[in-house]
Amino acid sequence: MHLLIIAILALLVALAPPYAGIAIGMAVTHSTGWKNAVLDRQFNGSAGTNFNSGKLQVWTGAAPGASNAPTGTKVWEKTLSADAFAAAASGAINFSDLPLTANAIAAGTMGYWRLIKSGDLETTNTTDERLEGTVTATGGGGEMTVQNTSIANGQELSITSATLTHGG
Repeated sequence: MHLLIIAILALLVALAPPYAGIAIGMAVTHSTGWKNAVLDRQFNGSAGTNFNSGKLQVWTGAAPGASNAPTGTKVWEKTLSADAFAAAASGAINFSDLPLTANAIAAGTMGYWRLIKSGDLETTNTTDERLEGTVTATGGGGEMTVQNTSIANGQELSITSATLTHGG
């Protein structure tokens, strides 16, 4: 009986998008191949199921949590191309259409960024898939760093390097 439960658990882990609510009572590590497959499925999957043609946004204030509606003022937004990401390698994926350049749509102090899919409702919900992180000045430890976090309305912001790395 215990072997059957372990086999079913192993199958569920193999099929589930990163753990889909499965509680595992041990540390789990992933091979580089598994990380690449997960990243490619999420970022380079079939149309409508990935972040291609999505948006990268920068907001003022503290990050509210990716399942929550955005807070603060949206100061910058860039719509991504239909092939915005390169193939995953070494457990990481890079934006393929760099630089990402757009003018600020409002003035403020950048606090967090969001990567959202096309059609995201931008409301509090648990169905829209999003990535979120902090913005700090260079050396400040944020997931996105900029030379100066203050941005003026109309000021150009250009992202020249961006890599997303799978943890674990």
